[in-house]
Amino acid sequence: MFRETQAEKTTVTKFFPEIHREWRRLWPVEAPTPAEIAKAEGDAEKATIDKRKTLEGVSVKRVLDMKFTYAKQPAYSNVVL
Repeated sequence: MFRETQAEKTTVTKFFPEIHREWRRLWPVEAPTPAEIAKAEGDAEKATIDKRKTLEGVSVKRVLDMKFTYAKQPAYSNVVL
């Protein structure tokens, strides 16, 4: 799947979202802690949504940061002098 999406230049729009959905299916977000529920004004559902949004934002940011970090490395960065 990765090679096909890479060839189509749809890796970001097709490949990564599918991988992320599968990841969340296998490892769902844990239930919010009492402190997180209190922070959400006692609303457990809101606390769960906030926790999921926070974790998903961090996951996507990490993937994009990694992609752009490795893309910016010059070809000679692995040369040992």
